[in-house]
Amino acid sequence: MNPVDAIERPTKDQLSAGLSQAERDWRMERNFSDEEIRSQMTEQLGIEKAQIRRAIADGEIYVVAGKDARRVHFHDCSSLRGQVDRERAWAEWLRWPVETVREMHSQGFSGPRMPEFVDRGYVESLSSYVTCQTCSPTIDHTKKTRGAVTTKLTSLSQRHIGRTVQSPEGDELGTLLRIITTVDASRVHIALETTLTRLSQDDLEAVYVGGTPADTDDQP
Repeated sequence: MNPVDAIERPTKDQLSAGLSQAERDWRMERNFSDEEIRSQMTEQLGIEKAQIRRAIADGEIYVVAGKDARRVHFHDCSSLRGQVDRERAWAEWLRWPVETVREMHSQGFSGPRMPEFVDRGYVESLSSYVTCQTCSPTIDHTKKTRGAVTTKLTSLSQRHIGRTVQSPEGDELGTLLRIITTVDASRVHIALETTLTRLSQDDLEAVYVGGTPADTDDQP
């Protein structure tokens, strides 16, 4: 297979944004020798390894992958080894003929994808994410949906009907179908009926309520 065909293509926006830079790269590199271009790639590999070491030292120990359903990983997750290990990531590029590398640059590719390293505060500020089941990173929720908030069962009302419900730990509880209120001599008792289960405030004091159907991400 042609190595160019095997590489994930950039989006239309990424490609249009990168064309002028790619053209400048090509004009600059067309007079470079094969050795000079390989030396540039090796130098970039070293820069990226240093960037990753610095990010981890600064507490940026998570990697966010994906765009629509953003998945959060620990930096040492086995599923990301091909990206985080820059020696491995650049190995294929360094094996290619230099003309293939020139062609990749002319199409807007400057090298293998660099992972996005972030800290815990950044992750928790995201409007939506899911955590990787392979490395199980330690953050507040295993799944967070855009517009979701933690709500006490006693504060739920009819406006929450039809929204997704999760436990505070992120376990899926289904879609809220009914709120059942009963009163005895000692207190008001709240129970919920969802598409997956039935629970009460004796089971959970609060639940994680998703946004309206219009602002809820598709499940990954």
